[in-house]
Amino acid sequence: MHDLKWWLAPLSGAIAIVGYLYLAVEWKQGWNPARASWFSWIFILGGIATAMIAGGSGNTAILPACYCVGTTFIWILSLKRGVGGWTKTDCTCMGLVLASMIGWILTGSPVVSVFLNILADLAAGGPTFLKLWKDPRSESRIGWSIFALAAACDILAARTPSFTEAGYPVFAALFCIVIVLLTYRRRTQ
Repeated sequence: MHDLKWWLAPLSGAIAIVGYLYLAVEWKQGWNPARASWFSWIFILGGIATAMIAGGSGNTAILPACYCVGTTFIWILSLKRGVGGWTKTDCTCMGLVLASMIGWILTGSPVVSVFLNILADLAAGGPTFLKLWKDPRSESRIGWSIFALAAACDILAARTPSFTEAGYPVFAALFCIVIVLLTYRRRTQ
């Protein structure tokens, strides 16, 4: 029989998928995702899931794997109606993503990979943060809150407090909470 911790990881993945379905509804109603962020996140999240599995993190890798699938779906939607392209900022962010992948290849360490991919994840959020800073209503408060909840479940699912197992869920929860908090900002003129 599986304990509660075992069930929290698949629950976090299911909650994440609900978040992406909610964003798809938001997209249909006019939400425009930042293309470069979502494209970069596909590779970052795939790298994080792979590194977590390689580092023996167990089922907490379900969350970044589900995030990767959902992110791919949102990026496809962004091709039809999204914002941005490949500005200087977008290219800088993608360069950091590539650097994190090279870092993992060179070190062969899942811990280094998770760390570098977290940095790349933060960098890939640059276009989304810029869009959000200009227009706080440009991101879905509910969608990002759902992602924060999924990450919180994944934190609780961690069997050990190791960086490989719990580092990404902690980062993801904080990242999503910051986005949610920024949606409460007043619009700049």
